[in-house]
Amino acid sequence: MKILEQLERLKYIHQLIENEQTGTPDDFAEKLHIGKRHLFRMLDELRLLGLPIEYNATLKTYYYSRTCSFSIDFNLEVLSEQEMLDISGGTMSCPILPSFLTLY
Repeated sequence: MKILEQLERLKYIHQLIENEQTGTPDDFAEKLHIGKRHLFRMLDELRLLGLPIEYNATLKTYYYSRTCSFSIDFNLEVLSEQEMLDISGGTMSCPILPSFLTLY
C-alpha cells in the first residue's frame, strides 16, 4: 500500500475512534476496506504506540479510554546531488529506491 494511503487510513481510524463511530469490529473493518484480522493487527500496533484504544460491547464501538491526541507528520524533501553525496558518504544513491539500485 502506498504511504499516503496508509497515513490517510490511520487518520480515518483515529477519527472514527475519537467520535466513537467505529461500529463492531466487522463494521469497522468494512469501513476501512480491510479484513478483521488486519484491523486487529493495526489496533494492536496503535496500542503499542500508546493509544488507549478500548472496545465497548454495549455501545458497539471502539473508543479512547482517556483523552489523547494523535498526529502524524510527513515531510518529503528533494535533495540536491551534493546533499545526497554528503548523506551517503561519497556514493550517490537514491534514498527512495531499494539499496541495490545505485545511481552513478
